[in-house]
Amino acid sequence: EKEDTQMTNSKNFFCGSNRVDASQNCVPCPTGVISECVNPFHGCIEGVVECTLFGGSEGQQGEVENGVSLNYASKLASNLRVTIQMQKNFEHGADCSLGDWGLCHTQTLMLDYTGEGDYLDDQFKIYFSSIHRVLQVNNPGFVHEHVVGDLTYIKPTDFFQGFQSNTRIVLPLVLEYWSVQETDNMPRWFVVDDRDQSTAIIGNTNTENMHNFVLPYTSTLKTASDANVHMTTANRFSLNKKMVEEVDASHRIIPTPYQTAVTNNAQTFDIFGVSITNGQLLGDLRSGAGGIMSKLDLNGNGDHEILFSLS
Repeated sequence: EKEDTQMTNSKNFFCGSNRVDASQNCVPCPTGVISECVNPFHGCIEGVVECTLFGGSEGQQGEVENGVSLNYASKLASNLRVTIQMQKNFEHGADCSLGDWGLCHTQTLMLDYTGEGDYLDDQFKIYFSSIHRVLQVNNPGFVHEHVVGDLTYIKPTDFFQGFQSNTRIVLPLVLEYWSVQETDNMPRWFVVDDRDQSTAIIGNTNTENMHNFVLPYTSTLKTASDANVHMTTANRFSLNKKMVEEVDASHRIIPTPYQTAVTNNAQTFDIFGVSITNGQLLGDLRSGAGGIMSKLDLNGNGDHEILFSLS
C-alpha cells in the first residue's frame, strides 16, 4: 500500500548520493536508516525540504513496499534476476558479418522476473558493461544500443508484452570475437527508468562472484582446431611444481643481480673456499681469476658456489 510520505517523514529524509541528488530523486527513507535506500550507493540524507516544498514528480515520490522505499527503477530491479549462459564460439550458425574479422560467439541472456504481479511498464533500459560488442539481440521484445566504451543497454520494443509474474524472458545474444573466460562478463547491471531518471542495480549482479549470474563455462575452445589447454589453478600448480623439481634453484638467483656493490662499512664474513660454476665462460680471464683467488688465499674446492653467466 502507498504511504503518505509527507506525514510520516517529518525530518525530510530522502535517499541520494548527496543533497542535490536526493532533492532530484525524492525517494524517501522516513526513519533515517540507510537500509531504506535500495541503491547501495545512496545515503539517507536529512532535511531535503525541496521534495516537500515542490512535491517532486509522481515517480520521484516512489512507493513503500514491505518497509522499503522504491522508485520506478528499484521496483523493477528488485524483482529481476540476470543469468548468462555461454553457448558457442564457433559452429553456431550466427551471422558474424558485423563483427571484426567476421568473428562472433553466442550467449543466452535470461531475465527472471520474481514479482508477484505482472510488470507492464516499458519505459526502462537495462544497462551493462560488455567487453565484447553486442551484435544482435534475437528477441523481438528488446533492442540494444551501444552507449560509449563497453557500456550498452537493452530496452523494450513495441512487441514487449511485459514481465509476467514469476516467469523468464530469454534473449539469445550474438557478440563479437570469442569468449573463453567467465570474467568476460561484467557485474553490476542496472536499470534506468525514463519516467523519473531513477537508477537501481539488479541485486544478483552486484557481486564479485561471477557464478551469481554467470553459469560455468563448459568449453574454452576458440575454434574447432584450438589446441590450447585451459589453465586452472590445479594444472598451473602442477606445471610450476615440475619446474621447481627439474631446476636446481640453488644455482640461480631470481632476479639475477646486475651488479653488487660492497661498501667500506659492509658486514664481512670469512670464506675459506669457493667452487666456480660455469667457469669456462671466463675464457682467457679464467687464469686471472685463479690468480686473484690464490692471492686471497681461497681454494677452488670450497662449499661457497660462484656462478658466472653472460648476458
